[in-house]
Amino acid sequence: MRSFAMPAIAAVAVFALAGCGGSDDKADSKPSTAPGSASSTPAAPAVPSPDEAQAEALTTVLDTLKPGLGSDDKDLSNARNVCLDLKQGKDDATAAKNAAARYGTDEVTAAGIVAAVKASFCS
Repeated sequence: MRSFAMPAIAAVAVFALAGCGGSDDKADSKPSTAPGSASSTPAAPAVPSPDEAQAEALTTVLDTLKPGLGSDDKDLSNARNVCLDLKQGKDDATAAKNAAARYGTDEVTAAGIVAAVKASFCS
């Protein structure tokens, strides 16, 4: 008798727990569409990418600021990050400080980079 007791108790427990899973009412499963239920997290600003002509112009200016600057794809990625700083509302001095760190250059050259990014594709 004992060999039948454990499986029977386990089966009863499984059936009992299955009934505790919630309601089958479909109204309960609908997502909330109330006006105040939307996430309050602001969307990140869209960061444009330079097209081919803009990238070429930017590369030329970067190379003028510092020879060799702009010759790497990473430099264009850094330019997009400079643009992101600007789109996020950071002032030119902060964007230049960040650009100096990204490009490994001084802040005067970085200020030129910020101006070039603004003039080429990030307006």
